Amino acid sequence: MLKWIAATLLLITAVSCVEQSNLTQDITDIKSQIWRIQKDQAEQTRAIEQLGNTAESGENANKTQADIQATLEEINGNINILFERVRDLNDKMTVLLGKIANLGGPGKLPETGGPASQPAATGPTKASGSPEIVFSSAYTNYLQGHYDVAAIGFKEFATNYPDSDKVDNALYWLGLCYYEQEKYRDAISQFEKVINDYPDSDVLPAAMLRKGLSLLASNSIGVGVVELQDLNKKFPLSKEARIARNKLDELRGNTQ
Repeated sequence: MLKWIAATLLLITAVSCVEQSNLTQDITDIKSQIWRIQKDQAEQTRAIEQLGNTAESGENANKTQADIQATLEEINGNINILFERVRDLNDKMTVLLGKIANLGGPGKLPETGGPASQPAATGPTKASGSPEIVFSSAYTNYLQGHYDVAAIGFKEFATNYPDSDKVDNALYWLGLCYYEQEKYRDAISQFEKVINDYPDSDVLPAAMLRKGLSLLASNSIGVGVVELQDLNKKFPLSKEARIARNKLDELRGNTQ
């Protein structure tokens, strides 16, 4: 009997060590991703600095300034996405560290600093569990470019958790999944849901912008222009309105 108990305890300890090793590797992978994101952020910052040296004089000054402004908006948008990715990865790391602490026993956490020598390849993440996990999984898949899988996750979230305060965000990101796949009609449908059903949403300006851009991309130029103009009237100080104005200026320049 004592031998059986001892063997059972050894088995439990072995399983715990394996699980702890897996969690530690997960943290190493996350830190590697954060390091790569930090490199991307540095590159975006350098791009902004280079833009400051490209201003031209004379007749093309206004056009150059408009081009620089449009590029700055795009870079700033990329940096915001990178910051969101870092925050998401840090949250995941906190959860994993908590799991390791609960497991107890020996084990050394990975050193901070540089990337792992061979970061693990990431594939689509299955959405299951709580609303937070479903949304986070879909969002992670979007960031990794798995738009089909991400769309399924955001759609599942919007369908199964209609009372959540993140439904408007889920619909917006679902629209972005379609937009990235050039399924502009499907994208427009999701952005319209945000616009019509969630007039106080924090992603309303972004939904209006993306709807306008989707309309332009699907050759509905007139309606797209009206949407961008409406965005500029309702949220003139938003970054989305600035992007809309730049796009409208670009369209006017092409028609001259």
